[in-house]
Amino acid sequence: MSLSVHAVKGVNLPLLEKSGSQSTYVTCFFQGYTLTSKVFDNSLNPEWNEQMDFPVGKMGVSADDDVTIEVFTYRTDARGKSVGRCSTSAMGLLVTPTITTELKLKDTLGNETGALTLIKMVYDPPPGVDTEKETRTAAPIKQDTLSIIPDTYQMRFTIHECRKLTHWPCNPVVVLRIGRDTRSTQIANNTVDPVYEEMIPFVMYQSPFDIAQMVVDISILNTLRVDEASLVGEFKFVVMTAFISDPIGWEEPAYLSTDTCRTMFKKWVMVTHPAENPKNIKGFVSLSMSILASGQKMIIPPRIESLLLDVMSNIMRPSEVYAQYQKLVIRVHKAEDLTQMSAAPVSMDGQESKLVKTAYTDPYVTLSYGGTKARTSLEYSNYNPVFMEDVLFNIEVPTICTTLIITLMDRDIEFDGIDDPIGTIFLKLDLIGYQSNDHFGFDPQFGPCYLNFYGRPREIKEAYEKLEHLNLGWVPGVAFRGRLFLEIFTKPSYSMGAFVDVEDSPADAKSKVELFQNRSSFILLVGFIEATMLERGDQAIQFEVSIGDFGNSMSPTAERTNSLTAFTQPMYDGTKYYYCNWDEGRPVCLVPSMWEDCTYRLHTLNLLERILLRFEDNLEKCQELIQLESEEKDIKAAMKRALKELAADCGIKLPNLPPVHNNLDEKLLHLRHFKLGKIAERARKAITGIKATWAFYDHMCSFKEDIIDACNEPLSLSY
Repeated sequence: MSLSVHAVKGVNLPLLEKSGSQSTYVTCFFQGYTLTSKVFDNSLNPEWNEQMDFPVGKMGVSADDDVTIEVFTYRTDARGKSVGRCSTSAMGLLVTPTITTELKLKDTLGNETGALTLIKMVYDPPPGVDTEKETRTAAPIKQDTLSIIPDTYQMRFTIHECRKLTHWPCNPVVVLRIGRDTRSTQIANNTVDPVYEEMIPFVMYQSPFDIAQMVVDISILNTLRVDEASLVGEFKFVVMTAFISDPIGWEEPAYLSTDTCRTMFKKWVMVTHPAENPKNIKGFVSLSMSILASGQKMIIPPRIESLLLDVMSNIMRPSEVYAQYQKLVIRVHKAEDLTQMSAAPVSMDGQESKLVKTAYTDPYVTLSYGGTKARTSLEYSNYNPVFMEDVLFNIEVPTICTTLIITLMDRDIEFDGIDDPIGTIFLKLDLIGYQSNDHFGFDPQFGPCYLNFYGRPREIKEAYEKLEHLNLGWVPGVAFRGRLFLEIFTKPSYSMGAFVDVEDSPADAKSKVELFQNRSSFILLVGFIEATMLERGDQAIQFEVSIGDFGNSMSPTAERTNSLTAFTQPMYDGTKYYYCNWDEGRPVCLVPSMWEDCTYRLHTLNLLERILLRFEDNLEKCQELIQLESEEKDIKAAMKRALKELAADCGIKLPNLPPVHNNLDEKLLHLRHFKLGKIAERARKAITGIKATWAFYDHMCSFKEDIIDACNEPLSLSY
């Protein structure tokens, strides 16, 4: 019950590597499976002679199935380049079980390369399957390993979260059905990315054989709708198929038995609507499932970071949905004002070798997305390195991977051999892209602009080495560490499979972004009023004011400014602490700086936050009236006033964009106008059905979440 694809050889492959020779391998795709051959070294006419066996399930091969072959060059430092790809229909296997064919390779644009690949396909159909049928199912179940003796079992589901639900506004609830039993989670209010972390048990008296055949029906409903449109999406699977494809880093594939608890940990499920095109993905659900017999204990899952499980290989999807790919391009231009990381030993010319403390930084950038990592080239002894490199992630869309991790690193091989992080940023792609079926949806895009990195204090002290976790971004940093100029965009991909590649940026990339680096003068003026509750007073102290690298007296590159106060001797307050006596004159610091002008973004945020603060004040007044059990007419009047003011505030026109702005600025402006219009429309409708109850007050609070969603400014990372 398999399809064997024998990659025999390639003929006249084009030379793509600059070294003059190239090693190649074959990747074969069939029914959602991906298999790879061994590498054939240094030949343009490779003979792989590699057999790749694909499981075909109980229903066998369908006439709609295709076998896709793609040839890649092999590189040790990164993903190889695509030599070409070709496809052939599996329909002929329904008539002749063995086919040998010679296929022409085509490049990413669909043009023939002149190269050929010879493959042989052998089809072993399942017994009793009519090869004329065009159907396909999941992997077979080993029924002979399952007991038919009934017993009491408990099937536990944990619904962790949902992501990227397409209904908006939405109050989602997850419903599980097994046979006639139905269970559901609590209702999440006004979100398309709800987090539940709820355990749902099912108790049954069945045999392991019968449990393996049970169908689990997962549905997501929008409780704001009461008609047929309330269904967001659903997914059905047989219990046994979930354990055939276990998630990464957990149990090996196993089958039900009476002496072992079976656990599936944090598997993602792709939901679709049964009445629509299955390619229209409606969202994702993360769940865990355990099956326990009487007296068994729950297996405690290992502590695995969620970012390691948020990969597309950890997804169960409908058989009708095929992977679609696009390239996420991160163009890394340069970095500025990097912090001093360590002191290096150097030799003095004409003298004996001495250890002289010299500040240095050897930076490079690492990027991680969906379990795939890449890095830029290394720049030696440079506080302002220029990279000009493109990092290309071949990603599946839509994706559950929402976080791009960007880390500035310092190479430290001369000392302990461990590279040190300078700073880390977790960039949420949901904030720089908008998934929607209407014309307001757009793919992830960002910049070109600067990202500011923060981490541990900049001083090189042994005590601060314990604060290295601040540089990894898991907790907010306390000091400026540097800034990185980059841009993010997407483009079509003609390759399959998740991989990453690094290449030089185009020659005109630098000139295209020069306008985004124009800077204006700003002045930071800080006046000190008091300094109290100081723990030590044995020596004079002074205070420093800095913004970015400006005003940083320890920076090797920053200009000296009036950023330091005069030394002051703390005085004892008579109890426990010390304070600074500034009665004769309080210190003032004035720090000039040069920054890109982002005030138009701040102006928009100020207007949106004003709408939010005003509505929060009105909500507090309504809450006080309900708590005091005031008269119904007074409560309704306060609610009506709050909704009227909200509808009026959401009708404002946001500031126009300046001549120099990026694409994300323009997309966010249109999206905010759309969201504010929806909020105003809902507020006007709610006025007609005001009720002096806590339930209606909770409904009014849902508007607050919508306003907060409109206030998200991903480009705020740039200032």
